[in-house]
Amino acid sequence: MDLNSKPASWQKVKIAGRQFWKIPHQEWTGMMNALNPNKPPQESDGADFLMPCFPDDDKTEFPTLYEFEDAGPLIASGIARHSLTMEGISADRSNRGLTARHLSVFNEMDWYGECFGVLEAHGWTKSGHLTPEILSKLEAIEGRSTIDEAKQSFGENWELYAMELAARHLAKPLSRLWYVANMKSLYYCHNDDLRLGFLWAEYQMKMQYESFALKHMEVVERNSENGRKGGQGKAAAERYRVLDRLVTAQGEKLAFCDNDEIIKAAKKLAADYDRKEGTQLFQIKNKSLGPGWYKDWVKHYRALIKAMRAKA
Repeated sequence: MDLNSKPASWQKVKIAGRQFWKIPHQEWTGMMNALNPNKPPQESDGADFLMPCFPDDDKTEFPTLYEFEDAGPLIASGIARHSLTMEGISADRSNRGLTARHLSVFNEMDWYGECFGVLEAHGWTKSGHLTPEILSKLEAIEGRSTIDEAKQSFGENWELYAMELAARHLAKPLSRLWYVANMKSLYYCHNDDLRLGFLWAEYQMKMQYESFALKHMEVVERNSENGRKGGQGKAAAERYRVLDRLVTAQGEKLAFCDNDEIIKAAKKLAADYDRKEGTQLFQIKNKSLGPGWYKDWVKHYRALIKAMRAKA
């Protein structure tokens, strides 16, 4: 499907940190019925469909490239930093090559020490064992039978499974405490190396780069919003003032048009103004203002027309 020609009824929304196209339920049901003409038509369940939005990506390289650095048992490229196993530290590294099996990606002592320290700091364990307070809270929620079942199923590791249950009820999801409680249960109770490896890598990234990443996201979103609105302060006010004058000078022929027609005319008037005056008033970094700016402006213009008519 060509999203450049998507229906106007589709709206872009942000949920849980991801962007989606929100497709009205009747349209989605109609699309599904059109794709399956030989099946009985589906009835809309009343729930709008969320289709993930993906940024433009040519799939060739990571967004930012760094040179590969190699210094004995340590290698790095950007935020990817690894130690090598003894097998990976070879006297003959002339080809500078290695496989993923040469990477020392999981040090059990480092991981265990981190989990131990976090659980102790939160008062969930004392000398590595679940505290009576946490166990009591868990029993009040899950019932004593759940603890008995944990002892039968996991033997000496039952406390670690109990920590997983406690994290479900008593820890904020994706918090530092939640990570370590779940990782210990994955390791000792479920033997789930895939999830453990993923969460441990994510945990380390959050510890090292979370504050920088969040700051970057705030700056990007703020710059995006400023760009959508065409900047702030005097420049924004000047754009509105000039475009109001240009459009108003067209007389009543635009006042009764729909928003899309007004925006189309306003874009042309803005471009003609910049070209004639030799300015970049309606540009940011050599790019014309985006559709979001014009949508905001046309709301302002409608209010302006309404106020002018009220005075007449």
